[in-house]
Order: sequence, then C-alpha cells, then structure tokens
Amino acid sequence: MAIDESWLKEVCDAIMSHEEMPRVAYGENQSLQVVGESYYLDNLKKLANGRSGEEAGWLSGFLVPEPLNKFDSNAVAVYAILENKEGYEGLKVGYLPKDIAAKTNLKISRLIAQQGKLVPVLISLSGGTLQKPNYGVNASARTSAFNFY
Repeated sequence: MAIDESWLKEVCDAIMSHEEMPRVAYGENQSLQVVGESYYLDNLKKLANGRSGEEAGWLSGFLVPEPLNKFDSNAVAVYAILENKEGYEGLKVGYLPKDIAAKTNLKISRLIAQQGKLVPVLISLSGGTLQKPNYGVNASARTSAFNFY
C-alpha cells in the first residue's frame, strides 16, 4: 500500500493540531506496545538523526495492515514519519503484538478501504546512541474509531 506525501503530511497535521482530518481518524489516546524494533534499527537510527531516543522528540506515525506478511496474515506494521527538507517519508519501526494485531487488523483495513482514513500514532524513541543504535519504540494510537484492548 502506497502512502503519498500529502497523506503523511495530513497525519502529522492531525497529531500537531489534535484534530481529525479528512484522511486521518484522530481521537482518544490509546497506548500501544510495539514489537520487532530490532529488525528496523536502520530506520530508527535515521529517525533519531544522531541523537539518543530521548533527545529525538516526538514523531508522528500510522498503522498499516500487512495481509501478505509471510509470518502472520494479521500483521499490523507501525510506521513513523520522517519529516525533513526533502518532504515526508514513512519508515517501518515495528509491529503491533500478534494478539492485538489479530483483534484490530480488519478494523484498520476497513477504516482505510471504506473511509480512506489512517490510524494516527504518536511515537517516541527510547535508548540508543549513534554508537549503539539499539532504540526502542513507545507508541500511542490517537483514534476513537475503535479500541485496541
């Protein structure tokens, strides 16, 4: 699924303004666990831009179901948005845990397919340095479209 830059900007705008946007289902804060970050250390390092996770600040992000994932057809990927002078880029930073993904995959898929809306996520990094880029990901879904738990 391709997410164009204007959609990524809209996610960032929704999170910054705390308002729903035409293509972003913004709402209540729901804490999320993120797993598999160690597979995306290059992306996390890029997002941290030479800083520790705590110094990197808050990032906007979104969720994308991966029905063709070879390990789990219910997989839901967590993306962070890198905003720089070149524009906006979505970088995968991990996944929702298997049990949460199984409960929410279809809801997220329907939200995207039927309403054309993404689930926005507020992300912060933890740990890591330039020399040891072992970052963790803290995330909160910002939606009232459905509950994760």
